[in-house]
Amino acid sequence: MNESLELHNNRIIFSRAAANYEKMFGFLSDKMVKDLRKWFLKPSWVIEARHFRMTRDILGLSQPDVAESLNISIADLRKLEVGVDFFQRDALANQLKSYLQLPLS
Repeated sequence: MNESLELHNNRIIFSRAAANYEKMFGFLSDKMVKDLRKWFLKPSWVIEARHFRMTRDILGLSQPDVAESLNISIADLRKLEVGVDFFQRDALANQLKSYLQLPLS
């Protein structure tokens, strides 16, 4: 329950921090957004990664099977399973949640 709440709250905190930072300093560069994502969303990615790995193991699915079913690279799946940020991370994480039928928000 606490992890689910943390996942939800970290996204809210990130949105608020980005809005406040933009008010204070103006336009956010890509590097600033990347840094904010890393500071506020990294704990959520680690929690999700643990759930992704555990659920995949419980269901008896291999990484190649999941990657092939989702039409993503094994490298991207591995990045999701260790909690790393990369291009289109959020979209692929949502796709993986749907595939594994995880209730994470």
